[in-house]
Amino acid sequence: MSWNDRWNIHGVCSPAVDFWTIFPIILTILSFGIVIFGFLNGVKGIIPVVLYLPIILIAYRQPNCGIQFSFLIGTSYLLIHLIYFPALTEVPVALIKATVLTGIGTLTSILSYRLNVKESNLRSIYDASAAGIFLLKRDGAIIEANSRLLSMLGYREDGELHHLDQIWEDERADELFESTTKDGKNQEIETVFRCRNKKSLPVLISAGPAPDERIVCTVVDISRIKTAEQKQQEERSRTRHYLDVAGVILLVIDDQMVVRMINRKGCSILGYPESEIIGKEWTGHFIPGHVKEKVKTACFTILSGSQISIKEFENPVLTRDGKERQISWDLRPLRDENGVIYSILASGEDVTQKKKTLEALKETEERYRRLITLTPEAIGIACQDKILYLNAAAQKVLRVTSLEAFEKRPFWSYIHPESREKVRNELQKIHTGVWSSYFNEIRLRLEDGTSPYIEATMIPITNQGYQAVQFVFRDITTEREMEEELRRSENLYRTLFEASGAATVIIEEDLTISLANSGFAELSGYAKNEIEGSVKWERFFNGAELDQMLVYHQKRCKESGDVPQVYTSRFVAKGGSVHDVIVTIALIPKTKKSVISLVDITVQKEYETKLKNSLKEKDVLLKEIHHRVKNNMQQIASLLSLQESFIKDADAIEQLKSCENRIIAMALVHENLYRSENLASIEAKTYISSLCSEIQNSYATGPGFAIEIGIDDFTLDIDTAIPVGLIVNELVSNAFKHAFLGRRTGTIRVGLQKKATNLCLTVEDDGIGFPPDIIEQNEGKLGIRLVKVLSEQIDGVLEVCTGKRTIFTIFFPYQSSDPKNE
Repeated sequence: MSWNDRWNIHGVCSPAVDFWTIFPIILTILSFGIVIFGFLNGVKGIIPVVLYLPIILIAYRQPNCGIQFSFLIGTSYLLIHLIYFPALTEVPVALIKATVLTGIGTLTSILSYRLNVKESNLRSIYDASAAGIFLLKRDGAIIEANSRLLSMLGYREDGELHHLDQIWEDERADELFESTTKDGKNQEIETVFRCRNKKSLPVLISAGPAPDERIVCTVVDISRIKTAEQKQQEERSRTRHYLDVAGVILLVIDDQMVVRMINRKGCSILGYPESEIIGKEWTGHFIPGHVKEKVKTACFTILSGSQISIKEFENPVLTRDGKERQISWDLRPLRDENGVIYSILASGEDVTQKKKTLEALKETEERYRRLITLTPEAIGIACQDKILYLNAAAQKVLRVTSLEAFEKRPFWSYIHPESREKVRNELQKIHTGVWSSYFNEIRLRLEDGTSPYIEATMIPITNQGYQAVQFVFRDITTEREMEEELRRSENLYRTLFEASGAATVIIEEDLTISLANSGFAELSGYAKNEIEGSVKWERFFNGAELDQMLVYHQKRCKESGDVPQVYTSRFVAKGGSVHDVIVTIALIPKTKKSVISLVDITVQKEYETKLKNSLKEKDVLLKEIHHRVKNNMQQIASLLSLQESFIKDADAIEQLKSCENRIIAMALVHENLYRSENLASIEAKTYISSLCSEIQNSYATGPGFAIEIGIDDFTLDIDTAIPVGLIVNELVSNAFKHAFLGRRTGTIRVGLQKKATNLCLTVEDDGIGFPPDIIEQNEGKLGIRLVKVLSEQIDGVLEVCTGKRTIFTIFFPYQSSDPKNE
């Protein structure tokens, strides 16, 4: 009998209810008839027993009326008994029997009522359960299933699901049900059900014993859990993959100095498989004895919480073959959910090769220094209007007899007045980042009264933090005298030959050369008498040049207007030598003759090629200089950072960190310059974004702090980029140091936008705020003073807005040197 069948027995509106209402009434009447019949015949001992059945039926079927009905039956029985047996001695007996009848009905009604309530509660749980529930026979027949199970598997509530084989084909089913029946305990397993649409559904099925050797099963959909577990596993695999493909060593060491994790890069450097590293004591197995205490001290400093990180900590490690590799580490603590440090995360870069490279670089620099000293080219360095260095060749050109002589004499005293403007312009270009590496002709004025001419090129360098100029020059006085003499000769030649200063010929309509000057004879390699009247013009051209010449000649003779008068070609002289020439040709009026002038540009072509190659070399040299400047500044910053680890005074550490960040700000300019195709300017957005990232890493902020960048696409020249970078460094560093005290989250916004002919630099934070007179209060401090001085350097106007948010705004003029910014 199903749940619904059992429930309908207690209904009041079906045909079955009419039967179960009428039947107890008829049974009651018959029972009273038997009682009266027994009383008439003097039988009164077992007469009340016949009334138990209608009382129990009514109390069970109608528990709300059962007590009243049993009381009515008991009272009726008492009255009938007293009517037939009125003796006083019969009253107690009749009263007891009537009480028993009433008690049986009352007890049955109470039990029936409680049974109905419990059945109703079970039905509510059954219908509202979030899990699927079904009742199963031993042969696998499904007696009943709730709506949740049917919905879960895609079945309708019309009896489509009738056997377990429809949804489950797991060999463990028989084992599960057997153990449930045998042990009488609930059992559960994870398995897969088959839905109505043939799709698989991961479930957790629990089975428990039920009456009549049946089994009640609950089913929980665990597809989401399985999906989450799969994603978690994939995420772990991805994380492990990221660790393994990282280009640095990633290592986790616990508070006992035992290795708990190492990535593939670390295993590769150490030469061990991961299984031989995990669980080993780090300093005992992989650190040389002479640095063990140093490494332990650094690790325990992190574990104790004395420092939040240690950067660029270098020490050697022992590889499997007994060799040492120098590693530069970045040590950071790992904390549990309570914030307690339990391990160290160490990321390390193998700098063994870098060390060797730096040593080789020092050797190269020394060789370069010797080369400059001994080279025949004159080389010097000038800084702040003073000459700092002259090699031997330069001292010879400038007639310097001692080093003290040129050190005392100002730079400009060596420049002749007629060349000072040119030199000043070149220096201005160098200082603004717009300069060229070609040689300029400059006139000097020496102490002995002579004014030689030199050919010089100037290259910007840095000397002890100041802008300086390295110049390479050579004395061209003799060459100029020779050129002047050649110029006078050329003037005389032009006077003698008038317009025939170039190789000139006259050709007939049939291409015969009728007249040639000595310049053409020289160009062609033939004597004039060998050419005139006997040689065809076409003899001096081959291939495509010959075809071009013939087409042009035919069109010219036909007086076609689309023939060029000047063009370039390749001239084949006697012996097969080829010359690049500029051909100027025109018809002699009222004739078919053509006058042709040839200018040999072979040397110019070669010189142009050499000049292009020279420009490429100078460009490479300049990029290398920027690269070396950046590396030198980076080394200075690294030295400052290293020095921090040996200083205990917090103020001194803070000052060193500020200096380090300022140097990095300037170094990034040179880094962007040598990476840029345009050596005169850098991308503002790339530069400031990199700078902000360096500052944030320097202060080791937590994940709750962020820097938002809002910068337009344009470029900055070096004279603007360095002050702007230093201003951003000061303001962002100041925000990290003071704006978020006592907070774990915060945002700094850095913006640089074009406003007409100006740029607007803004640095804003949502920190604790500053007083309105922040500038006046910190007038004497280097940071604020540096911001004001740098703002004035770029002709900027500084504005400060305080309150809930602190906003620094600087407006300064901007003139782009890059056409794409226009």
